[in-house]
Amino acid sequence: MIPERLRTVELAQGHLSDIFAFTVPLAFEKTFVSLVAHFTDNDTLGGTAPTVFIRAGLDDPTPVDEGPLSVDIHGSGGAPVARANLRRSTTDGDTFFVSITHTKSAGPWKLQIRNNESEPLRFNGFIANDEHATKRPWPEFSALGRLVFDANAVHSRQILVRNVGVSALSFKDKAGDRFGPAGSKIVISKVPDPIPSHHTGIIEMTSEPLAEVATRQTSTFDHLFTIDDALQLDRRVTYLVDPPLLPRTRCRENDGCREYVRNFDLFPPDFTPDFSCVTCGHFPEDHGLPPAPPFDPFPPFPP
Repeated sequence: MIPERLRTVELAQGHLSDIFAFTVPLAFEKTFVSLVAHFTDNDTLGGTAPTVFIRAGLDDPTPVDEGPLSVDIHGSGGAPVARANLRRSTTDGDTFFVSITHTKSAGPWKLQIRNNESEPLRFNGFIANDEHATKRPWPEFSALGRLVFDANAVHSRQILVRNVGVSALSFKDKAGDRFGPAGSKIVISKVPDPIPSHHTGIIEMTSEPLAEVATRQTSTFDHLFTIDDALQLDRRVTYLVDPPLLPRTRCRENDGCREYVRNFDLFPPDFTPDFSCVTCGHFPEDHGLPPAPPFDPFPPFPP
């Protein structure tokens, strides 16, 4: 089963998150929820555990606090339909796991999260019917926006990536791999070591020189990183590329000829005796083109 993602906004002390609905298939007897409390980058708070409120059907939400004991979850008729407990991870002070054991068919199922810590926190996590499926990395990439390039220059760019998931984030991409679709001139030059939960890393990219163009057309590309256990929608990065413009020419500066990149052929409608442009009267070099050769109206015949 593909896990459902949980993400809250920043919650002040005592504040509740939005309500998350989740599905319990008839064939499954357990539901598992993982939660990571985020404070600041590269810092584990290790503070007070949150409270998770679970609701089955129309009954009131039941608070589930950290501890070894399970609590009963009641359904619409008031009878117990499940038992749940919240435990803290032994390897990370801000990772929590909720186990729900279903004893009767019930629903719909919903949960909320309350921040009990004095510091504002946001929570990320997963809901699934398999506990292992809730222990996943969750890469969160900084926005690339537009990549503007200069001509004949090698460019370096960096992406900040946060692991807001539950397990360590490991990239299978390696230095030298293409960044983007086939034909892209951007390559990955460095990937971070495995990033623990709560922590950040830097991905570095290098671009080969891009060809100059007359009119800038922004291209949109996607890159799908290869990451163990990460959901596909979390592995995708979208970015824009602006190629370098040709140097300004007389026509472009004066905006006198909008066809400044046309070729000068020896046939109508481009032909004039002095090789000037029939549109604006400028010479090829005014358009950023090589100068025209001397004009000879009577070229010699080939031998």
